[in-house]
Amino acid sequence: MATTVSIKEAMLAGSGNFIQQEGYYSTWKQEMNNYTDTRTAWKEPLEPYVKRTYKDVKARETSYDPIVQKFRDPAVEKAIEKAEQQNYIDVIAKNKDRSLRYEQTYNVVNFENKLKGLEDRPDYPKEKPWYFRARAGTNADYNILSNIPLQEHHFAAPEKRPPAKEEKKEKVKKMTTTGLRDYNIITGRYLEYHEDKLKADQEIQRAEAAHKYWQKHDFDPLLCRHYDESKEKEFQE
Repeated sequence: MATTVSIKEAMLAGSGNFIQQEGYYSTWKQEMNNYTDTRTAWKEPLEPYVKRTYKDVKARETSYDPIVQKFRDPAVEKAIEKAEQQNYIDVIAKNKDRSLRYEQTYNVVNFENKLKGLEDRPDYPKEKPWYFRARAGTNADYNILSNIPLQEHHFAAPEKRPPAKEEKKEKVKKMTTTGLRDYNIITGRYLEYHEDKLKADQEIQRAEAAHKYWQKHDFDPLLCRHYDESKEKEFQE
């Protein structure tokens, strides 16, 4: 007939998987009980039971007045206003910090310092050392609005203004006199002594026309005589 052996007897008998040690069974049992309690026990404290009525549910639903946009409880309304005010200040401060990170640190209208009062902070921006940057703003060496040299009319301090350019000697352009016109090609008038030159041109044109005429007109085949009277008279004699 089979006999039933308890866990305690098996542990004390030293069967394979157990250690033979007096008092080990009670310690192991206690640890298992503690483990079961930690797994099944509710860790957070339970709220005391409160009976909720229809009146309580209705009061919770109507705790906020949608008409006046306020909570009916003055304490809740005050706490909400304080939280909103603090959030409003935090958002403005955050936006201000973000704008100062990318914008100018002074007011472009009245030139007031936006960081006034923060000079003692370690992250206060340090002024960059000045150095002259050639051609930083314009290629002209004068103010394009007043036409005054930059050494006299400039936004920077006198010692920080761009230096004056060295005067360059004007290069004389070599021009050939061959083919230059002494008259205006648009108006057709001579630049100097127009009337006298015009008369001379007319006489020259008249002489050239006469020379070309007598080259081609020596004998008239219709009248059978020379055009030149002296030549015709000489021929008749």
